[in-house]
Amino acid sequence: MNNLSKNDFLKLYRNILRCHRILQEPMKSMGDQYVKTEWRLHKKATPKQAIQFYEQWNEYCNLIVSNRDSILKENNDNSGNNNINIGQDLNEKQMKSLNKKQLEQLDKLKSETLTVYTPSD
Repeated sequence: MNNLSKNDFLKLYRNILRCHRILQEPMKSMGDQYVKTEWRLHKKATPKQAIQFYEQWNEYCNLIVSNRDSILKENNDNSGNNNINIGQDLNEKQMKSLNKKQLEQLDKLKSETLTVYTPSD
């Protein structure tokens, strides 16, 4: 994993945007914009940060791929409702590893998603 190239990051970036195609609007647009912003912000990351960044986004992409069928089914069942639950909660270890800036970014993302997504639980 230490030998990640620029091409690896570009391939992952394209794969994530491809995965977002199955999302309904406005989740698709919000997801695409978030990915683009994160990629811009991490252009000057240290090698260690770059590896963590790649691993986390790769995990996200795999999560979308593994849930593809249920996402498509919910898209059809909800026909325009934005109540599709995608993703997973951060565990305690992950939360404790976040710095102040990352926690602020997480809160901002949560606020933005709540404007278009109403949890059903």
